[in-house]
Formats: sequence, C-alpha cells, structure tokens
Amino acid sequence: MAKNISSSQKEKNNVPGNFTQNNILIENELNTIGKLPSDLANRAMVLLEKTTDHKMNIDHKIIALEENNQKMTQYDMRKFYFWSGFGIVCAYALIFSSIGVCIFLAYNDKPLTAIVSIIPGVLTAITEIIKALKFKNHKK
Repeated sequence: MAKNISSSQKEKNNVPGNFTQNNILIENELNTIGKLPSDLANRAMVLLEKTTDHKMNIDHKIIALEENNQKMTQYDMRKFYFWSGFGIVCAYALIFSSIGVCIFLAYNDKPLTAIVSIIPGVLTAITEIIKALKFKNHKK
C-alpha cells in the first residue's frame, strides 16, 4: 500500500517496518495485514505463508537443477577431453606411421608408392596445424 504523505504525517507514521521513499509511505505487508479484520488477516497470513513456502520450494528445485547441471557439465567435459586427447594421439600416430611407411618405400625404390603413402600423414598434419592456429586465435 502506498500513500502520498506530508512531513507531519511522516513523524506520526514512523512505525518500524514502514519506510518513506520520494514522499510515499510504503508499509510493510505485516503491518497492512494487522490492520485487516481478523478473518481476512488469517486468510492473508495463510496465503502469505503458502506463498513463502512455494518460493522456498522453487528455490530448492532451482538449486538442485543447477547442481545436477554442474555435475553433468563436469562429466561431459571429462569425456570431451578424453576423446580430444585420443584424437590427437591417433592423429600423431597416423602422421608418424605415414612418414615411416614413406621412408621405408622410398628406401626400397618405390617412389610412387612412397608419395601416395605420405598423403594421409600430410593431410592429417595440415588439419592439426589449422586446428592449432584456430585455437591460438580463439584465445586472443
């Protein structure tokens, strides 16, 4: 409940729980309920208690959802880092095995096959370089 008040009324209405803002008296809900008839005040108090309980239940549910979300995010990040590391290891294994096969075939006088065998390693290396450059630019 808000009412325009004069300075003389401010002193009269200086009840704990009320405050004045921009010459408007803003009363506390409990003070307002206390001024109501007893039946209506009881109904208002029950409604106020139910509203408070509902808000608390909603807050508890929100907190529980946030905690679950954080746990799932941690689990997903662990999986992401595991598979990311696995992909990097496989990429380097492909690059080095491709280089090894190329050197072996070049040593055994099969230059065309050696050139063809290095293509997967070169493509993988190019992909890794592009990813590294994107990650470096993304950090800036």
